[in-house]
Amino acid sequence: MRIAPAISLSSDQQANLEQWARSRSLPARVVERARIVLLAAQGQQDKQIAAALKITPKKVSRCRARFLTITGVNATSSTLTNINNRAFRATPIFATTSSSKSIEFP
Repeated sequence: MRIAPAISLSSDQQANLEQWARSRSLPARVVERARIVLLAAQGQQDKQIAAALKITPKKVSRCRARFLTITGVNATSSTLTNINNRAFRATPIFATTSSSKSIEFP
């Protein structure tokens, strides 16, 4: 059986993620990812988290990997402040705000 990498959080990170997990104004995607990371930090495996949140284990695995990639295994609290802009981004980095109607063709 494959065991997912452990996530350890500082008290600041824990507090920020708990606030995001309870938020009603953040996008649902951000709230879900915060819940995934919190459950992973408690030592739960991907299948357990997936069953608790009613999502696929692959989604949990991707979120865990993304969090570990961006923050590193030994993340500091200063890196967590950038998570909302990078790992938990509601809009993809490559998305644009312009539409084809605003583009002028010669």
